Amino acid sequence: LQIRRAPIIIAILLLIFIPLYAVTHVQTTLTAEEAKMKVIDSEGTMPKAPRAQGVFKGEGWISERTVDKVILAETPFARCEAHSVMSEDGKSVVHDWLWMEEREHINVAVLDADDKFVLMKQKKYGISGESLATVGGFIEDGESPFEAALREVAEELGMGSRATKSRLEKDPKDKLTGGFRDGRISEEEMEDWVFLGKYRTSTNRGGGFVYDYFLKNAVPVAPNGGTSKFKGSGEGEKQNLLKLTIPETVAAVKNGEVQEVKWTNALSLSLLQLFTKDLDNK
Repeated sequence: LQIRRAPIIIAILLLIFIPLYAVTHVQTTLTAEEAKMKVIDSEGTMPKAPRAQGVFKGEGWISERTVDKVILAETPFARCEAHSVMSEDGKSVVHDWLWMEEREHINVAVLDADDKFVLMKQKKYGISGESLATVGGFIEDGESPFEAALREVAEELGMGSRATKSRLEKDPKDKLTGGFRDGRISEEEMEDWVFLGKYRTSTNRGGGFVYDYFLKNAVPVAPNGGTSKFKGSGEGEKQNLLKLTIPETVAAVKNGEVQEVKWTNALSLSLLQLFTKDLDNK
């Protein structure tokens, strides 16, 4: 009886161990790209479920046309929702209105004391190739939009206004606080800073709100600030610092060298400020 059972037992063992071997074999024979990703991130290449990465810290959106909404996924920086939205005439409801919200953020066009725009040439995940870019970033917890603008210009370029330089010379640990929740600038910084406005980045799909600023007469506030030698605190992204004259900047905007609409908006509004001032002085 035991002899008769032996083939059955062997067959069962083979059914158990052959799949285990196959799994082990697949896991240990990675492609070169997979192996590279394993070195970068031990958790592998699979995307994570966004809801497991934290609760969105920005503000949600509800209008008089919002009937209901459900969260599909979120991180501390963004949230994807499905909304039920009443039509403009009030006669129907769209139940699959996709809405993507981001934390509020800032963009700053920087013009130095030599009347040259200080820009960065960099690559971004959502853009093919390289693009000219302005300074930008999320508004952190407890910051006013203007405080975020002050911080980002100092972090990315090592630059600031003449008033900021004076403040840091008096107190190198100055936290550079100031400004108002609606984006307005502190009185002591108004000589060199211009608040260009708050804008919704995608009127039908969200995208968060951006606060745009123009910094004139920018000066270094850190060693090597405003030069290619300055090492900014970025997000692991390579970037080359460029300085363009005002006509060169106009040409870059017109020729599509600034490939993100928020950067283009900040630069265009800043150029408009310069040209309007010239007209006002005539």
